[in-house]
Amino acid sequence: MLKISIVTVCYNMAAYIEQTMLSVLSQDYENLEYIVIDGGSTDGTQDIIARYRDRLAYYVSEPDNGMYDALNKGFQHATGDILAWINADDIYLPGAFKAVNKVFSAFEQIEWINGRGAYLSEDGALSQVMPKNAIRTRRDIRNGWCRDDVLGFLMQEGMFWRPSLMQKAGGLDTRYRYAGDFDLWVRFAQQADIYYVDIPLSAFRIRTTNLSTVCLKGYRDEMMAVVSGRRRYPNLIWRCLPHNNRLIINLLRMFRIRKGNLVCFPFKLDKLRLKTILSSASPHVFSRLITLF
Repeated sequence: MLKISIVTVCYNMAAYIEQTMLSVLSQDYENLEYIVIDGGSTDGTQDIIARYRDRLAYYVSEPDNGMYDALNKGFQHATGDILAWINADDIYLPGAFKAVNKVFSAFEQIEWINGRGAYLSEDGALSQVMPKNAIRTRRDIRNGWCRDDVLGFLMQEGMFWRPSLMQKAGGLDTRYRYAGDFDLWVRFAQQADIYYVDIPLSAFRIRTTNLSTVCLKGYRDEMMAVVSGRRRYPNLIWRCLPHNNRLIINLLRMFRIRKGNLVCFPFKLDKLRLKTILSSASPHVFSRLITLF
């Protein structure tokens, strides 16, 4: 059983932190290293963390220089064979760590995986699971095309990787306040292929105060800074059409077919299969299109 290191960073997240922590600690996975970095919360977050202090490998509460500085601090204490972070309002789904262990144990060539997308409502209920994986190629990610106005965002909460990949790519860049995850995926894609796992591993909470939602303009500006000087998206039609038209964007994503690596989980989880599939860059495009009419 591979050792999995999970980092959570938080600041004044008392409304959500317990559900996030329990989603990690209730995984029934013995070889777990859980690291929590708090930025000096004053809203009761520290009291909630203290309930589970004896189950944490490392915990500190002190001021930091933002989320990505806190994450780097956490990963400095990580000693696992597999690394990931979960934000203090998102959750891992039951059985996620055992599935991740099976994937990395079965396929030594895999350095980086992403699960199928899923969403929580603001009150913590599982509200949606994507019908299949959104496929983006290594080139898509490396060139910075996985943006909201092109191929859509990558789901950070479902990412797991080997420490060797982070050593090659480097840690999180603290110059970014919002899009440090996007920058990390671009650098990961310079080093390795991404593999998709055909089950949901985690869920992203939809709420009005997500850092990237409240500051979406800042996130987009930083994404453009990350990809500055890189090759522009090559589709002439895409470049000529107005990017503020959500109907056009979703229709174009539907017809952007990608070939990607998929790890399949049959009914018996002891027999994983690895295959190459063709899929659109937006598997939930039909549900989105319905909401636009």
